[in-house]
Amino acid sequence: MVDILLPERLGGDSRGPAPSAAPEPAGPPPGEATAVAPELPAGVTALRLLTLLVTSREAPADSPPLRVAIDRQDGRTRVAVVGASAPELVSVLCEPDGVARWDPPVGAVPPTGYQYQPYPRVTLDPAPGAAPWRPVRLPDRSGAAWPGAAAGVDRILVEGPVDALRGLRLLHHRDRVDADLAARLRRWSGTADGPPDAVVLVLSGPASTAESEFLTALRSPGGDGFSPVTIGALREGTAATAGSQQQLRSMCDAVVDWRAAPGGGAAIEAALRAQVRAWAGVMTARWALRALAACLAAGQLDDWFARAVEAAVAGAHEVAELDLLQALQGRRIRLPRGHDDALRLLGAHGLESRSRLGLAGDAGSDQVAQAASRALLFWRTQSMAPDAGPAGRGACALLVRTCERLLTGGAD
Repeated sequence: MVDILLPERLGGDSRGPAPSAAPEPAGPPPGEATAVAPELPAGVTALRLLTLLVTSREAPADSPPLRVAIDRQDGRTRVAVVGASAPELVSVLCEPDGVARWDPPVGAVPPTGYQYQPYPRVTLDPAPGAAPWRPVRLPDRSGAAWPGAAAGVDRILVEGPVDALRGLRLLHHRDRVDADLAARLRRWSGTADGPPDAVVLVLSGPASTAESEFLTALRSPGGDGFSPVTIGALREGTAATAGSQQQLRSMCDAVVDWRAAPGGGAAIEAALRAQVRAWAGVMTARWALRALAACLAAGQLDDWFARAVEAAVAGAHEVAELDLLQALQGRRIRLPRGHDDALRLLGAHGLESRSRLGLAGDAGSDQVAQAASRALLFWRTQSMAPDAGPAGRGACALLVRTCERLLTGGAD
C-alpha cells in the first residue's frame, strides 16, 4: 500500500515531501528518461505512477480524479448506503450491542461516514478554508457524546470499535433515491467522497419506479471510474412478489435480507466481505489507474507519464479481471457457456490457482497444469464462437490470458 499526502498546492495540508519511496525531482532527470522508458511495460504500477505524479510538478492542480485516487490509498473501500430505511440499517451495522446510538443532537450536522477505530472517535471535516480534519477523542468508551463544535463543518466521520467496519468506510447518503443521485455517485466530483466502490440500497418493499431508475442509471455504461457493486437490502419478512424479486435480482449484484436487531446485518456484511473487502488491494490500484487514465484523456500528462500510464493499463491484468468478474456477477456481460467456470477462474471463490481451476488444495503442479490447459482450450474455442457476441468474445479473450498466466505460474 502506498501512503500519499496531498501537497498544499493541491489543497492538502502536507508542507513537506510525501512519505513514500518515490523520487522528488519533477519527472525523470535528463539522461535517465531513455533508461527508464524501456522498463515501463515490465514493472511500473499504477500506484507507483500516482506517487510519482503527485510528488512531481506534473500533477494537475485541483484534479478530482487524483483527489479520489489519493483518498483511496487508506485501504478502505467506500460503501454508500441509501434509501428511506438506511438510518436503521446503518445503526444495525455500526452499533455493537449495548453501545449508545450514534445519533447527532437536534440541529447538528448529521454524520455521513462511519469507519473502524479501536476506540470511539468523531472527526470533523470542516468547511472549505478551515484547518483540515479535527479528530475528537471521546472520553466515554461505552458510547458517543457529540461535541458542541459541530457547527461550520461539511461532514462528520464517526469511528467506532465495530468489527463489521474493518476495511470499510460506510457513507450514509440521505438524498432522495433517483436517477439524479445515481448520476452524482458516478461522477468524480458528484459527492464529497467521490464515486463509491459499492452501493447498498435499503428497500422496504418492491423497488419503486424511482428506485428502479436509480439502479438502472447506477449500472449503465459511462460515468467516471466504474460501475459500483450494487447490493439490494430487503428487510426480513418484506412482502414481495416473485416477479419483483426477480426484477430486483436482475438489477443488483446481490439481494440479501436484514433485520433491525443485533447481528441483523450479517448477510450484508458477508456480501460486502466477498464482493468488496476481499478485493480492496486491487480496487485501490484500480482507482489509481482510472485517475491516471482520466488525466491522460484530458491531455494533462507529458509524454513520459503518458507512455507510463499506457504501459500500466496494458499490464494491469488483475484490474481487468476484477472488471470482468463484476460485469459477469452483475449480468452486464452474459456468456452462452461456462458462466460459473468463468466466475471461478476470475477468483470469485479464491485467488489461488487451485481455487481458480476448481482443484483441491493439495493438487499437484501437474494437475494444475493439466486443468489450466483444458481451461485454455475451452476459452480459446469460446472466444471464436459467433453466438458469444462482441462483449462475450472479448471476455473470453481475457479468460484465455488468465489461463495462460496460470500455466506460467503468474496468477498466484
